[in-house]
Amino acid sequence: MQSFGFGKDIRVRARRDFLRIQKGGRKSHSANFVVLSTAQVPPRTSRFGFSVSRRVGDAVERNRLKRRLRELCRLHRREFAAARDFVLIAKPGAAGLSYAELIRELRAPLSA
Repeated sequence: MQSFGFGKDIRVRARRDFLRIQKGGRKSHSANFVVLSTAQVPPRTSRFGFSVSRRVGDAVERNRLKRRLRELCRLHRREFAAARDFVLIAKPGAAGLSYAELIRELRAPLSA
């Protein structure tokens, strides 16, 4: 049975992990996001981390965007590249996107 939770095992949480992904990861740009990814050694379930700065909007907008990104990764993570760690960095226009636009914009960078 598949689990659709978004537990600690599929989140990038530690600062050292964020820095490792930013330093040695592949970078992919879209209109509203920068997606960084790096391979896991040993291979495990893909993990996701999010960075949404104050330039994106006020606290309500930032938190709404993070909730939408978590939901996107939770529901679609099996479609994305396996055994990778991802960090999604939001650019200022990202808060105005609908959920469907988020899926359309992030599907390609997360699948590569």
